[in-house]
Amino acid sequence: RDARMAGVDWDKIRATVRHYADIMKRATLEANEDWLLLQRGSSSAVMFLLESPELYQWLKFRCDSITRYFKELSEAIHAANAKVDFRFNTCWPEAEFIGQDLTQIGKYVDSIRIMDYAEQTGDEERVLNKGKWLANVRRQVGEDKIIIDSIAPRAKATPDLIRKGIRTVALGGADGLAYGFYDGATIERLEAIKAGMADCEIKLR
Repeated sequence: RDARMAGVDWDKIRATVRHYADIMKRATLEANEDWLLLQRGSSSAVMFLLESPELYQWLKFRCDSITRYFKELSEAIHAANAKVDFRFNTCWPEAEFIGQDLTQIGKYVDSIRIMDYAEQTGDEERVLNKGKWLANVRRQVGEDKIIIDSIAPRAKATPDLIRKGIRTVALGGADGLAYGFYDGATIERLEAIKAGMADCEIKLR
């Protein structure tokens, strides 16, 4: 209803989404042929948007809807208590693919927490790449918005990776540091957190 009121061709959107869903499931012989072509090729996201403008209409409509939801939440929360820090936990490094436009959402939240737990993968490259996600969010929400980045000292995290993760987000310009899944942290990993914070002159408030 809201999509049609906004002038979006909802029926065409549904047909196109169904088409690609069938391809992903290889639901028919034709869909299987399309799936094989996609696997062999290197089609970009922009290519799909140009071929099917209704997909962009859907994405834009979803972004607008989610932004409106954040606006309503923010107004209700701050009407109840103006001192509340309305924080958004962003979970996806490419949130735009699921219809989250942080340039707009950022206007209605007080702070953003990046839930990047790369340390627990044991992959040093992923840990060193934490700064890319942080830089993207900073560019989208601006210098004045508080950004909290995260560290996960469990699973395959090592003391070295923990210290590197802390250093990466500290040098990347995060305003604060959060620790997720510390339930699985050993004493050695907790000591690495303390050492990493000291190395980067991060202080508790």
